[in-house]
Amino acid sequence: MFLGDPLNFNILPKLAPTKSQAEGKTPEQLSADLGEAYASLGPWLGKHNVETTYPLIQNFLSNLRADGEHKKIGAVGFCWGGKFAVLLTHQDANPTVDAAVAFHPSLLNLPDDIEKIARPTAIGVGDADFLIPMSDVEKIQDIFKGKEGCEVDIYPDQVHGFAVRGDLTVDSDKQAAAKAAERVFASSTFKC
Repeated sequence: MFLGDPLNFNILPKLAPTKSQAEGKTPEQLSADLGEAYASLGPWLGKHNVETTYPLIQNFLSNLRADGEHKKIGAVGFCWGGKFAVLLTHQDANPTVDAAVAFHPSLLNLPDDIEKIARPTAIGVGDADFLIPMSDVEKIQDIFKGKEGCEVDIYPDQVHGFAVRGDLTVDSDKQAAAKAAERVFASSTFKC
């Protein structure tokens, strides 16, 4: 999906630091770190946008569906991938997944990306996630009230990226990551 051009992992502590990575930094330092991260992230996102990436995902999913062995297919996405997990649940998605889980999804177009969901979907987000503020989470919750099998899980005191890159030396972060993994594997979303 990245066409041999993955995002440089070294920018993540500046883009979305864990609580321990941000500890002791002033707001000015955090802002400078974020600016530096965006200088790398912006061009990468320009090359790996929906128009470029979604057809690659659709092709993969079409091939998966064509083999006939997979009766039900779910998608799990984190951050950038969370948007694509959501897109694959839209009523006009072709092909579509049967259910999806998106953790700390980024780049969602609200409310459109959520309103178009037509399959069971769970979204997990930390209440301290600066990329998806609680005001946006509330909008998602309101839209989900009218959608069967759709739910939002809020993880207290968790920042962006907690499900895959939280600080596992901090007990609450470790528990949140474990709960997120359980959410996927024991998810009622995937029992469709």
